[in-house]
Amino acid sequence: MNKALTEEILKLYQIYQSGITKIDIKVLNYLSKSDKPVGLSGICQFLDTSQANYISEIEPFLVKQGYILRTPRGRQIADEGENILTKVGGGNE
Repeated sequence: MNKALTEEILKLYQIYQSGITKIDIKVLNYLSKSDKPVGLSGICQFLDTSQANYISEIEPFLVKQGYILRTPRGRQIADEGENILTKVGGGNE
């Protein structure tokens, strides 16, 4: 497979730089618009997903990559999360 075809397939499945997906960008945008940490229930309501799904399927990648921080008061975007939004053009979402 050549690079152009691979990039087209990833784009089709909405997988961007560093493996970030459309749902990841949605979470990062949501957190970036908040001046304070956001609670788990608020994020899940925004995404229209269960807490179990968010905790097991969405959040681990974002935390491992350093894009979000889990604090006692809630989740917040990290500097690296802001950086990746800029790189993938997700600030418009």
